[in-house]
Amino acid sequence: MLGILGEEELDQMVRDYIESDQSTTPIPARTSKPRPRKSQSILQAFFLLTFHRFYLQNYYIPVFLPVFKSSMSDFRYTLEYFFQDILSEATDIETQLLDKVLMCVGGAGEPSSLKKGVVTRLQMDGYEASLCKTSWVSTSGHKIFQFTGGYDYIEVMITDQNFSSKTTRLIVDLDLRSQFELARPTRTYKDLTNALPSVFVGIEERLDKIISLLCSAAEASLKENDLHIPPWRKAEYMKSKWFSKNCNKVSVMPISEPGSDASEEQKPAIHVASIF
Repeated sequence: MLGILGEEELDQMVRDYIESDQSTTPIPARTSKPRPRKSQSILQAFFLLTFHRFYLQNYYIPVFLPVFKSSMSDFRYTLEYFFQDILSEATDIETQLLDKVLMCVGGAGEPSSLKKGVVTRLQMDGYEASLCKTSWVSTSGHKIFQFTGGYDYIEVMITDQNFSSKTTRLIVDLDLRSQFELARPTRTYKDLTNALPSVFVGIEERLDKIISLLCSAAEASLKENDLHIPPWRKAEYMKSKWFSKNCNKVSVMPISEPGSDASEEQKPAIHVASIF
């Protein structure tokens, strides 16, 4: 029964997030609904994902009905706020770097050289920036089926001015939202991905939370539409894109002139728009 209730990663993420902050955050002026406390929001979000799994796998039991006192629209509301809480955790360092990256993206040239262009400009501004290429091999439920993957993103190491020995690793992804797109998303999942910025700058822990929540929500969306959940939609596979131990830092030369060889920008083996 516990296996049905959710992945260990989601459960741990919920517990960690509840402990991180018990404060109440004011609701934006654009809506009249009172914003729930963070702990309440997280529990309702967890119940929503659990509800999807019970209902869609024919394990729905009437005794759980009293738990869901709010309507499904209320659950969507709290789940979206839970996600917004994660997105709003950005520190001043992350925000400053994001502003710089957005300026770089505006004048980086053709998409084929976009990442290299951003890395070059960040380096010129004094940042310790690198282009990282990850690769990995994952298996499905049956070990005879293996799936290889590859991805590239930008890494920026920030040294604390007060403690020179302390560095923070920031991940910069110029097209994060597209990694979570589904062809036939439910309303809840579509709202979540629409809230996700295309250009992401953040620490590993925050990205890890985002991946865990969105992958669980993606599974619920696929199940609701009676679609198979492919291995590359699992959280473990998705996290390998940014957290794989097999990561190479690519030497970035000055921005290439038009017509130059861009063969280094090799497409990952399974980094394509989802058809599910």
